[in-house]
Amino acid sequence: MARARRRTSWRSRLPDSAFAYPARRAYPMPTRAQAARVGMSNDRRLRMIRSAQSFAARSSTRGALSTVRRVGRARTTAREVPSLHTTRRRTR
Repeated sequence: MARARRRTSWRSRLPDSAFAYPARRAYPMPTRAQAARVGMSNDRRLRMIRSAQSFAARSSTRGALSTVRRVGRARTTAREVPSLHTTRRRTR
């Protein structure tokens, strides 16, 4: 129970700019500096970004995967989250 409360407080302490959709505060994807300001570890930050990408990939969500991937690429390096920085080629 305490773990859920802590995650909620991290989310509430993040600025609007730390989200892929700032107006809705959906898909938290903080930069290193934003995460450090609220006391979040870098591992936790990367897990949040991967979770946002995974959640947006589900067809039942309202978020666009392309937007979440674009924001994630801007806030991470290829070494941190390789799945965001790879391009998938279509084969016929």
